[in-house]
Amino acid sequence: MTLPLRANPATEAKVNHNTTVTVEEQTVNVLNENQLVGGFSNIFDQAETELSLSGDPKVSLGALNYEPKMDLTVKVPALNRLHGFTVEKLEFTGGQDGSSNNIKGKLNLPNAGVLTLGLGNLTLNIISGDITLGVVNVYNVELKPGIIQAISTVRSTSTS
Repeated sequence: MTLPLRANPATEAKVNHNTTVTVEEQTVNVLNENQLVGGFSNIFDQAETELSLSGDPKVSLGALNYEPKMDLTVKVPALNRLHGFTVEKLEFTGGQDGSSNNIKGKLNLPNAGVLTLGLGNLTLNIISGDITLGVVNVYNVELKPGIIQAISTVRSTSTS
């Protein structure tokens, strides 16, 4: 999978012997939104996916110039549709805290992949058959490789 992104060139750096070069965080332009969405679908849906990197860096050391062509593809574990997602604990609170939250629970969100994904706030529907029981809100989700445990509440939905 090649994500259609274009990074800005790194700033010029002067180095002397063992020098650390830092590349500043930057906003990356999306060149093809459909291809990007398809690529992220591969990361979420498949057990394994390919990541590709290509570029034409220009490296100079005094009078020495080096312009390698980078074109690399690697296979990495992906999220596999969050296989292994579980609800570890549910505590019915009945809205005793004065809110519309009536269940508090612990969720296990698995990340079998090697990428850390900043997902932000997640809202998941809780459905049994044709009945929507409520929604789960999980805040500030950063899905690192492994299993992330999240404490969350379920807000009931009104059926009237």
